[in-house]
Amino acid sequence: MRYSTSSLVAVFFSLFTFLLMAVLIAQPTQFKSSNIEMINFSMIQEIKAPETTVTPPNVIPEHEVNEHPPTPPTLEITENGVGSRIEINPNDNNRSTFDNIFNKPVLEGPVGTKPGDLAQSSSLTEVLPVQPKYPVVAMQDKIEGWVKVEFTVNEFGGVENIHILDSQPKRVFDQSIKQALLKSKFKPMKIDGQAVSQQAVKTYEFKLDE
Repeated sequence: MRYSTSSLVAVFFSLFTFLLMAVLIAQPTQFKSSNIEMINFSMIQEIKAPETTVTPPNVIPEHEVNEHPPTPPTLEITENGVGSRIEINPNDNNRSTFDNIFNKPVLEGPVGTKPGDLAQSSSLTEVLPVQPKYPVVAMQDKIEGWVKVEFTVNEFGGVENIHILDSQPKRVFDQSIKQALLKSKFKPMKIDGQAVSQQAVKTYEFKLDE
């Protein structure tokens, strides 16, 4: 009796074991998936810039220097009826070039004064000479001429009240004379030690060297 009971227990235990193994094989274990972020790694390819060859710029040849530059025009200023011709460069701002032209007595004397007043008045001296420029068009067209101008030198040495009395050819050189006079400074005339305004007349001649 005891052996039959033990046999039954062993049979049941064996069946239970086989059933458990069958269940385990039939239903595989399911794992819960966790939220895992997938990181994609991409290959970074280093791209090198193509080598560029620097082409040197074309060398522009220097202009040939003219060994015989054109002779600059001359500005002739008439003083007291005598023409003094002095060669000047219209683009030269060297003050020493103009000292012989402008630092001289007034051409025709102050206008509207008596002979006695002329003797007592100071000579018209330009302390800041400004050269009239030869107009480019007139130079290119080889035009010569002259301008007779009247102006007032005030007590401060400035120029005002410029009037063109006459010119040949008309209005060719007038503007050049006006611009130069407006920038000029003169030594004012003094009477009894007091600086006063005075009027003056000058004649400018524009000539080209042949």
